[in-house]
Amino acid sequence: MKKDISKVKAIIEKYNIVFKSDKDVVKWINKLNDLEYTNLISLDINPNDMTFDKNYLINKDLLNLEDYKTRIEAMSKIKCPQDCRHLLSLLIDRDFLNSKNYYLDMVLLAKAKHIRYCLWLIQEKTYQNNKHHIEDINLVSKAENALVAQVLAEVAMNPLSLQSKYHRHDMNLISKTNSKVLQPTYMFPACSINNLAINKESLQDPFHEENMTILANNKKAKGYLYNIMTDPKFIYSKEYRREIARLNKAKTKSKARAIYYFITNPERTSTFDHFDKMIDTETGVDYSLFDRTKTTKGINNPRYNFYLKLLNEIDDRYVMYISYLLSNKNLINSKYLDQDIKLILTVLDKKIFVDLFKLMQNEN
Repeated sequence: MKKDISKVKAIIEKYNIVFKSDKDVVKWINKLNDLEYTNLISLDINPNDMTFDKNYLINKDLLNLEDYKTRIEAMSKIKCPQDCRHLLSLLIDRDFLNSKNYYLDMVLLAKAKHIRYCLWLIQEKTYQNNKHHIEDINLVSKAENALVAQVLAEVAMNPLSLQSKYHRHDMNLISKTNSKVLQPTYMFPACSINNLAINKESLQDPFHEENMTILANNKKAKGYLYNIMTDPKFIYSKEYRREIARLNKAKTKSKARAIYYFITNPERTSTFDHFDKMIDTETGVDYSLFDRTKTTKGINNPRYNFYLKLLNEIDDRYVMYISYLLSNKNLINSKYLDQDIKLILTVLDKKIFVDLFKLMQNEN
């Protein structure tokens, strides 16, 4: 086919396609095959409708498609904010151009409220070809705010989630969950359902779906719940579901903390607790009085289940002290535990309470 160089140059000028020199333009035109030439001179779309780099118009993979013009029309419908326009280069990625879901994806991209995260998806080769592709990009495109779109995209691209039987359930739950209980994936400390949805240990837990629902609806104990839901030492223990239930029923954050400490006996202050000089400014608890080398996990307390429940009924000012006493090795191994706990719970004066607390754990 004889090429009309002036026609091609007119297209290049109209769409402001950049070449180093006029010599390069002529050289490039002479290398065009018939399909490329025909496609290019047939362009009649308004350049102002395009938010992508105009040099994408001369991408070889795109130019060699029979439906070139239709694809450019689809690309022109995508409106992208300035700060993520670099991601539009994904629209001319060879694998994406050859995707069986190309046109459906382009429709969803055009409607997406937060297009950045849909573009994240199409760059993932494993995502493009997996069975969840259409449902996942549909959820991301409809997400009400940026955080929901972001975490949905991250879960949609996660190999562990994609290979699990829970992927569909988790994506649907996240999409319906208030963004206030979500957090950017991999944020530390993790405590949200989108992190649970990609956690290896949780995805192997038969109670994963139930835990996702619990975590989605619990603000008071979410950090503590997440820790136990992702720790094999607790997931495979005989008291696992009872412990989750007790934490889930915690009436306040202080009670949730006390129950968690009783269950786990952490070696150091939990990452979810922020104390100023070891004094909890909210409840007045003095953590300098707690020596964790002298405590053990609550499961070693002979009345573990009884006290696990009792902690939820104790005043927030005192519940951490009681939790510590119930874990104290010396007190557990003595004959005085039940009697001492019954006594100290009758004390209302804070100073007397603390004095008794010190005395009860005194080895002498």
